[in-house]
Parts: sequence; C-alpha cells; structure tokens
Amino acid sequence: MKTVAQDLVILETMPDHLRASHRAAGNWGTYPHNGATRVVCERAIAEQEVEEDHDGYAAIQRAATDDDLPNYDHHGLLVLPARPGDEDA
Repeated sequence: MKTVAQDLVILETMPDHLRASHRAAGNWGTYPHNGATRVVCERAIAEQEVEEDHDGYAAIQRAATDDDLPNYDHHGLLVLPARPGDEDA
C-alpha cells in the first residue's frame, strides 16, 4: 500500500440533512454508522472544508493511499486510470 501524492487526504463530513438530528442527540456517532461520508480530496480543499464547518464535524482522517482511490468518492479530483508501467514509478 503506497501513499499517493502527499496532498491527498481522506475527509470525513456529515451531510447537512443529518446534522440537526445529531445535534439534538448531543453526539455525532461513529463512522460509518452515523451516516457521515468520506471522500478523497486535496489537502487544501479538506482544510477549507474543516475551517468552514461551523458544527466542527468535518475532519481530515489521514493521508490517502492508492488503495483508497477505488473505495471512496473523489471530491474535486480528476482520477485517471493507471497506465502500463506506472507500477514501477
């Protein structure tokens, strides 16, 4: 599992339509059972999302890896298919 470009991270956010019920319950629960979403995005985008989240839920979970790309949606990324020989780079 090699790490992709350093500026890609896993960002966890809570969809707007679920926030009111979590606020009322007094906690956010635990991913993935709480309905939160995780996406792969550039660190700068993730940091902006975290800063702008007035509920304080959005959080960078960790650096993204090659294994994450097929498993998470991609926020603001153009993901190209691997080319022959890329594995050796």
